Amino acid sequence: MIVYVLTALAVVAVFFGGTLFILDDWNDLTQSDLQAAMKKSGYTLSDAIVANIDDARRDFQGRLSATGWAVDKELGQPVSIYVVLGQEFVLVATTKGARSDVTNALHLSAEQTKDVAFSGHTERPIDCKVLPHAPIVAVNRNKHLLKIVDGLRIPLCH
Repeated sequence: MIVYVLTALAVVAVFFGGTLFILDDWNDLTQSDLQAAMKKSGYTLSDAIVANIDDARRDFQGRLSATGWAVDKELGQPVSIYVVLGQEFVLVATTKGARSDVTNALHLSAEQTKDVAFSGHTERPIDCKVLPHAPIVAVNRNKHLLKIVDGLRIPLCH
């Protein structure tokens, strides 16, 4: 009986450890892709941007659609929102228009938040399998980048 229990525990440990190893390697690949894409585009990480994704989904054509807000604290200019696929930045939206909730929450002036809202979609379909590992980023005109999320879990995306 003890042999069976120990064997079962060993099997669980191997599968659990293997899963963690695979997931960790996948995250490293994604991070390397983001770093390579940033280097290729001349982007640098920065805290000059604050952003949030309110909603993200795939539309009926398979394109990634996202809404939210992003504030460029450095320049007060519109910000571009991208999904990173491999080593490529794929445009989702550019901020345009105000949001009073953001203005109030961040204690900024109306002038600073006149172009913070975004709503848009990619031009091409995005495979559901890559979305959980595809970072969403915001980039300002000085090429400063904020990673908003590491990836997305889209409901009903199989």
